[in-house]
Amino acid sequence: MNETVSYQPTVAPARNLTDIPRPRRDDYPGAPSAPGQSRENRMTVGRDIKLKGEISNCDALVVEGDVEATLDGKMLEVAVGGTFNGSATVESAEIHGTFDGTLTISGLLRIHGTGRVSGTVRYGKIEVQSGGELSGDIASATPAQGVLPVLAAESS
Repeated sequence: MNETVSYQPTVAPARNLTDIPRPRRDDYPGAPSAPGQSRENRMTVGRDIKLKGEISNCDALVVEGDVEATLDGKMLEVAVGGTFNGSATVESAEIHGTFDGTLTISGLLRIHGTGRVSGTVRYGKIEVQSGGELSGDIASATPAQGVLPVLAAESS
């Protein structure tokens, strides 16, 4: 039974680069937006990175390393192992790591089981999971204190 089988591979016809469809933005989450499209101003401070300074116009700050700064933004997330020391004024915060300083939240402050928050804290709403720690000067924010500019502006 010595049969010889002949195989002829098919070759795709050559195409110009302009003939190949471009990938859609939805295919690659996190990829830069095309000019003219809205884009979230997001910054991640990776593990083993230390950052000192002032952060503004930041839609989302994710801290995996060490940050010593003043933040004016929309959302703060401190990951497990991450630390933020300083002052932050944001709409919402997710704390899995450590925050020490002045934290002003117009919306929801969520402290996870591994999270530690200390200092002066003003919040719109708060959730503390079992194991999470909160200490210092803690109070619910009210529009009369001028802490909730986003909510006050929406009710006008």
